[in-house]
Amino acid sequence: MSRIMSEGEDDSSCSSISEVAGNDGNKKRNQACRQAIVIVSLAGIILAASLAIGYAVINYDQGEKPYSVVVQNGKSEQALLEIAERVVTACSERSLEKNTSKCQKLCKKNMCCFESGEYSCEDDDSKTCAAYAGCKALIEGIPSNAEEEDEE
Repeated sequence: MSRIMSEGEDDSSCSSISEVAGNDGNKKRNQACRQAIVIVSLAGIILAASLAIGYAVINYDQGEKPYSVVVQNGKSEQALLEIAERVVTACSERSLEKNTSKCQKLCKKNMCCFESGEYSCEDDDSKTCAAYAGCKALIEGIPSNAEEEDEE
């Protein structure tokens, strides 16, 4: 069951793997060739992934920020969130009991969001009404007594 090697053929080549199945030497060589193929394949995958990551890094636009998506009227989502937080804080029940001027100042240009009819701007995207939802507290007023509010 031995075979004669031709000129230029290496004894450890993977081409002779399946020729003789019963020999222990060939089984070891078969296993070694499989391991070599797996290692070479993994090295190729790692190299390809490295090249793809390098390409992405080189072509990345430094001015682009993932959190700064322009949504409405040139304002980013982050800016709208900050506006909404300021409005909610300034127009909270506690703040309105002390002083309404801060809430009024923030909400002055967007009170049309709470109007109905021809003066309403609720559907106007440039007004960003969702960010000013806390301004509704100015229209509804401050409850004079918490107990009365619970009875309703």
